[in-house]
Amino acid sequence: MSLLNDAVRMLEQLELPLPVHCSNELERAYERSHIDLLYAMQVHCNITQELAVCVHTKQSAPVARLLVHRKKIHPSSYGMVIELRESFLECAPTQSVVYALAHELAHVLLLTRNSPFQISEKLTDICAMALGYEHAVLGGRQYVEASEREQKAAQFKWWASSLVPQLWRSTVKLPWKTLGYLTEDEVTQYAELVQTLRQP
Repeated sequence: MSLLNDAVRMLEQLELPLPVHCSNELERAYERSHIDLLYAMQVHCNITQELAVCVHTKQSAPVARLLVHRKKIHPSSYGMVIELRESFLECAPTQSVVYALAHELAHVLLLTRNSPFQISEKLTDICAMALGYEHAVLGGRQYVEASEREQKAAQFKWWASSLVPQLWRSTVKLPWKTLGYLTEDEVTQYAELVQTLRQP
């Protein structure tokens, strides 16, 4: 119950939710580059904070994270970098990438507005939905971080295992992963809350 109360208070303080960001616009931006996608999302969220983007090649790196550095010239301002894992960008569907970026943009918003809710990852996920990305959170939670070739090979093995189960059933594994901090039930619950609040 306290998560729900905190979520409602946070959304009221931040004057959210924003309108849903058009998925076609997001797809077109991402076709150009992940930097164009981030810029389109920043404009939609009205986040004017200057952000840099860095792509990490290490498999052990997080899918996405926000790095914050105090600037020496202006102690009150921040230098912010969103770091993305290369293999995630190459393999994950657009909705998953949008979800990861929306979560980091929610961190930026909560931090720059000095929100008391900025330390909660669950509230950050709810904030990401309220920024207009609940469809990405709902549809992008599950992703496969495997190349197209690996995915096709796994699909073929799965098809073949239905014909000769003893050969391949035990070896067919796609590396499914889950983004975010909310449970499936919580995602559904808070997506409905955001959609209700958005109605006039």
